[in-house]
Amino acid sequence: MALLLSCGLTGCSSPAPDLIDRRATDHNRAGSESFQRGDLAAAALHFEQALELARGLGDREQQADALNNLGIVNECIGRAEAALPLYEQARDLATFAPARPDALVATYWPGVFSTNLNLARLRLAQGEGAAAAAALELARAAAEVLDSDAARADVAKQRALALLAQPGAAAAATALAREALALARRGGDGPVALARRADAEIVLGRALAAEGKQDEAAAALRQAGDQARAISDRGLTAAALEGLGEVLATEGRFTEARVRFEMALDIHARTPNPVRARAALRRLRALAEAEERPDLAAMYTARLDALAADDGAPPRPESPR
Repeated sequence: MALLLSCGLTGCSSPAPDLIDRRATDHNRAGSESFQRGDLAAAALHFEQALELARGLGDREQQADALNNLGIVNECIGRAEAALPLYEQARDLATFAPARPDALVATYWPGVFSTNLNLARLRLAQGEGAAAAAALELARAAAEVLDSDAARADVAKQRALALLAQPGAAAAATALAREALALARRGGDGPVALARRADAEIVLGRALAAEGKQDEAAAALRQAGDQARAISDRGLTAAALEGLGEVLATEGRFTEARVRFEMALDIHARTPNPVRARAALRRLRALAEAEERPDLAAMYTARLDALAADDGAPPRPESPR
C-alpha cells in the first residue's frame, strides 16, 4: 500500500486561487488540507461542494480537480470500483480539446497529469500493466509540458513502484526512486514539497529493502517518518512506520516490527481508514504468529472480525455522475 501511499497516494489536487470566483477552489484546497490531516469525511464533503459549485460556474478545471480528489477518497476507503470512473471523468474534462486553436478553453495540463498518474497507480494495483503503462506515459508527457520537477518526481516514483511489482527489478526501482527523491528535494520546504519528499523516501526505502539493503532502507524510512510527522501527514507517517516494520521483520525482529504496525494501526483507526486498518491487522496477526504468540494472534483476529462487522456503512462520498 504505497498511499498511501497509494492514498497518500499522489495526493489531492490543490489548485491556485481563481480571482473571479474562488469558492470551488477554496473547497478543493480545504479538502486537500483535510485529506492530509487524515480527515477523509471532511475532505469528501469539501470536494463534493467544490464539484457542485464548479458545475454551476461551468468551471471545467475545478470540476476535474474535484472529481480527481473524490476518486482518491473513494480509493482510500476501499472503493476502487467507484474511484476508477471518477478519475476517468476528471481526465476527460482535463483533456478537453477545443475545436478552434484560439478558443478560450483548452487542455488543463495539471489535471491531465494528476488524473493519469492516479489511473496509472490504480491500474497497476489491479494488475492491468498495459493500461497502467499507457496512463503513466500520458502523465510523463504532461509533466514535461508543465516543465515541473515536482511532477517529474511523481512520475519517477510511480515508475519505481511499477518496477517493484516485477521480479528482479529492485535495483532499477532504486535508481528511479533516487531520481524521484532528488527531484522532490528541489521543491523547497513547504508542506506539499515535504510530503512529496517523504513519499519518495518511502518508495526508496521499499526499493532498498527489496535489494536486501536493510540498513539503508531503514534510514530512508525513518527520514520519511520524521518528515511526515513534521507536517502532520498521518497517511505518510503510517506508511513509513509500516515500511520500517517490514524491514525489522525481515531481520527477524518481530516484536519491534509489531510495535511499528501497532502505531500505524492506531493512525488508521483514528483517521479512520478501514482498508489500511485491515491490512495492518492482517500483518500484525502474521507477526504475532512468527513470535509464537497465539494470544496476540487471536486478539488481532477478533479485531479483524469486529472491523468487518462494522464495515457495513463506512463513510462514502457520493459518486458524481
